Amino acid sequence: MKRVAAILLAIGFLLYALMRLSGIGLLIATVMGGIDSASAKDALDLMQDKLPGMNESAVVPLPMPAYLTYSFVMGVVLLVGAIGALMNKVWGVIGIFGYYVLFALMFLNYGTANAKLLHLGIGIVLAAILALLVLKSKPRGTQGA
Repeated sequence: MKRVAAILLAIGFLLYALMRLSGIGLLIATVMGGIDSASAKDALDLMQDKLPGMNESAVVPLPMPAYLTYSFVMGVVLLVGAIGALMNKVWGVIGIFGYYVLFALMFLNYGTANAKLLHLGIGIVLAAILALLVLKSKPRGTQGA
């Protein structure tokens, strides 16, 4: 039963990673001219409007390409972590926590507090539950495998 719960959580993180990557991929493809999407253009216009204001208070101001790249890297880290967790590997859980560290660093960089903090908190709790399930499924002395 614990393994089933771990698989379900890992699948949830995998689906979340795929959604993140498809969204950011659409934005990047639109910027690069590979796709002509009105909704992506609207999202990019909104980011263009808000990013300068966010950068005024940022520890490390990020231009639009760096912001999109950082978001893409976050998605890749989550995807790799979710695949590892699905394989019942400790490094997979570490990858998922790595995603949440990157997520938290964005909040710290911009000094913002918004509804996404709840998302961050719930994600960390779910990742901790997954970590416990993965670690508990390992025989003693093989947790690093």
